[in-house]
Amino acid sequence: MDDPAHPLTCQQCRELAAELALNVLSGRERVGALAHLDRCAGCRDMVCALTVTADRLVELLPDADPPAGFEQRATTAVRAAARRGSRATPLRD
Repeated sequence: MDDPAHPLTCQQCRELAAELALNVLSGRERVGALAHLDRCAGCRDMVCALTVTADRLVELLPDADPPAGFEQRATTAVRAAARRGSRATPLRD
């Protein structure tokens, strides 16, 4: 996404800011966004504020274990989706 000949603009970085703060960007998008943040204090401050907000939201989640059998049901569902050829990545046994 970001290469030396075509660096991200502030607008492009703002569009990726929330996902960057949540740490869910793909590797290529993340590299581009971080390169932009290295040279743009305004975007860096915005992403920093979003990151702090995201971290505080996690603190609001109740401490609770998943319901009994959750892991098994999730694993079964992912494997079934993989067998059907959906976009899920098959798990190795």
